[in-house]
Amino acid sequence: MREFIVDAEQRAHIGMLIADCYFINKDYENANKFYKTVLAEAPRSPLSSRLMYQLVISLIRSGDTDGAAKQLNELETQLNSLERWKAEWNLLYTLQQNGNSDAALKRIKNITQSKSADNLPNDFLLRIQWMEANLALGSQDTAIVPALTDAILTQLDRIDQAGIKDEDRAIITSQTLLLKARALMKIGQHEAALQTYTELRQRFAGSAPALTSFLDEARYYSRQGKSTEAQQIFLKLADKYPESEHTPFALYEAALSAEAQGLPRTYEQGLTILQRIINDYPEHGLAFYARNKQGDLLRRLNLFGRAQTRYEDLLRRHPEHPEKNA
Repeated sequence: MREFIVDAEQRAHIGMLIADCYFINKDYENANKFYKTVLAEAPRSPLSSRLMYQLVISLIRSGDTDGAAKQLNELETQLNSLERWKAEWNLLYTLQQNGNSDAALKRIKNITQSKSADNLPNDFLLRIQWMEANLALGSQDTAIVPALTDAILTQLDRIDQAGIKDEDRAIITSQTLLLKARALMKIGQHEAALQTYTELRQRFAGSAPALTSFLDEARYYSRQGKSTEAQQIFLKLADKYPESEHTPFALYEAALSAEAQGLPRTYEQGLTILQRIINDYPEHGLAFYARNKQGDLLRRLNLFGRAQTRYEDLLRRHPEHPEKNA
């Protein structure tokens, strides 16, 4: 049908719709071909910026990150600002998720050191700086992460309300504080890390990074052999945020911390904590392990009859579980 359309704009519009249909149906190979064909036919069309953006995203979805990077490098001056940076973020995120940290870091440095860096939107610049720090945390450069995160926090303080949305400011600040605390913990500055976790929870109570900080801190105490402190922090998360997706895990790890203390009264505490998982989150995957661990704790208390009953109940309730005979 396209070959019979004389008007270039109509022809480009129909070509884009065809490419979009392939894209929606996840046929990225054909989507890539059509986006490229339409761009070649109408490089100066008002649709060209969107076509270029969609081509880059389609290449990323198809797994061709090298091709996406090449297209971005070649077309960056033709993409409008918003679509260019959205495409860059998608590429950087995909490189990170694929474990290609070196390529992501190299691209971040190229972006921040380029002539166009001054025109970067504040939220995009801060996010890629956060990504740079996050990638450094997983590399041999952990020691530089606290300085990188402090630089991000300083920049955030300098940007007025007109320069960044309040929601974006809160998200970036809370994620940056969590990253800073993890880096401090990793390089052995434990007290500074704990102070940063506390600051995060005070300033951004209930946020995803704040909830994660409870788990991080409690697991730190577990690694230090401080099971009582670990148990208290796990329970603080569970008691304060019962609706959190982290709560069943916090309860289970609190029960393990109680078990690690090795006393009859802490075994009893563990049983009670595990029962909270069974009662409050009966459909959660940890319900099986909670019942199994209850049987183990009952055995530690020399209550073998009750332990046997618990194991039998476990098999009755979870007959198809792959670990039922483990």
